[in-house]
Amino acid sequence: MFRQYPLETGNDRRRKNDGCWFVRIFVPEVLGLHRRSHRGSVPAWQWLYGTDDMPRLKMSSSQMVAAARARIEEISTELLIEKHRDPDWVVVDIRDIRERQNCGFIPGSFHAPRGMVEFWVDPDSPYFKEIFDLDAKYVFHCASGWRSALSVATLQDMGFAAAHLKDGFAGWQRKGGPVEQTPR
Repeated sequence: MFRQYPLETGNDRRRKNDGCWFVRIFVPEVLGLHRRSHRGSVPAWQWLYGTDDMPRLKMSSSQMVAAARARIEEISTELLIEKHRDPDWVVVDIRDIRERQNCGFIPGSFHAPRGMVEFWVDPDSPYFKEIFDLDAKYVFHCASGWRSALSVATLQDMGFAAAHLKDGFAGWQRKGGPVEQTPR
């Protein structure tokens, strides 16, 4: 009834196996949802959703990222390597805390989990963080530049000026940017 896949393929039910996280994904074939339904020659998913096509999203995640990137400022890795120690630049890491612990982080970066960024930058929020009240250039980053692009677009909609690291932390590592490890 369930199949086990590496974590990147989904996020349904997680369990740890030999030091790696796996996801247990419900397999519709077991219930016969990929076959014809008991209602005749109509596939079961069509019977469930009442349409000729599988339900589609209005916009895919890659389209959202592309739209965000088209309207925000993107900072090259080379420029951020040069400027990351500048006190007028604040590097904000929005990756999950486990990504920071496992992969390291840009020295001097401030960690703001993506789910809290909008609350932390809003001075009217009870979660406001003073670091977002500085007269500085804010550069957000994630692992690949997708989450940070979406976050910066949202922050710009709120009226908060920010940019994002185009190639993310992976690009930072590829270009030889300094990486600090979390003490264990």
